[in-house]
Amino acid sequence: MIKLVFANGLNGEFGCPSGMPWPRNKQDMQEFKKITTGQLVVMGNDTFKSLGSKPLPDRDNLVLTNSLPYEGIDFGREDVMFAKVHPDAFGAFLKHLDSSIEQDVCIIGGAGILIKALPYADAICQTYIREVTEEATVKLPYKGFFEYLYDESTFARIQSKPSKDDSVVFNIYVPQVRGRF
Repeated sequence: MIKLVFANGLNGEFGCPSGMPWPRNKQDMQEFKKITTGQLVVMGNDTFKSLGSKPLPDRDNLVLTNSLPYEGIDFGREDVMFAKVHPDAFGAFLKHLDSSIEQDVCIIGGAGILIKALPYADAICQTYIREVTEEATVKLPYKGFFEYLYDESTFARIQSKPSKDDSVVFNIYVPQVRGRF
């Protein structure tokens, strides 16, 4: 299963130089850990750098980068894999990953990778952050991302659960399925 796992603010706020444009939220971190532990997490190079260039523990980590001299996956490091993917083959690459492993493929960022992966997602786990406290330098766009995610003919929201302190909302979307009766 291909899952997008991310948090954003009201206006698509997604990132800033210090990492996230909101204070660390314990419930959000617990939810993220619950969804991604034991799975393959896929991220861009900037997201990996924002994690201190250290892999997330208890997960297989795959970093998408353009710095490899060839297209494909580099298994050179024991703790993290790097991959270079031709832009026209991104969807095929995700589907190949998904069909080749028993784990879920969890796309965690950056924004450009989430945008490219959205059409191939089997589930979207979005944490909506109610209060953004820093100016975001990275935003997920309404056009081309949220308009597609919020299109009820494309995706169905099957969960909208507020946190205990009501500071965040955990949403889950899945591709829309129309049955025949």
